[in-house]
Amino acid sequence: MCSMAFPMSLFGESVDHHGTVVDSDSPAETCINCHDGSLEHTSHPIFKHYPPPGKEKEYASAAEVQAKGIRLVRGQVVCISCHDLRKPEPQHLVISSAKSELCLICHIKMGR
Repeated sequence: MCSMAFPMSLFGESVDHHGTVVDSDSPAETCINCHDGSLEHTSHPIFKHYPPPGKEKEYASAAEVQAKGIRLVRGQVVCISCHDLRKPEPQHLVISSAKSELCLICHIKMGR
């Protein structure tokens, strides 16, 4: 467990996350203090503009993904785009990953 103290924002809700109280809307920088990739099996890029420049035809529009519950912060994909700490374990996903449902909200050309 990470013993890092987390600054609270003024916008989220305080939630217990593995024994540490964190803000549900914490900035990605706060998340990566503990989730640096060494303990996690996924490394989806963050701080990337959405949709990626030059790949707009491969991705749903920003309006479409936001309407389905994906949050973009300043037009970028960040941790809270796919994770909501108010949702249950194991990964606190905003939408189920079964059959790549979460991925296919953004990646409309995935696997084709």
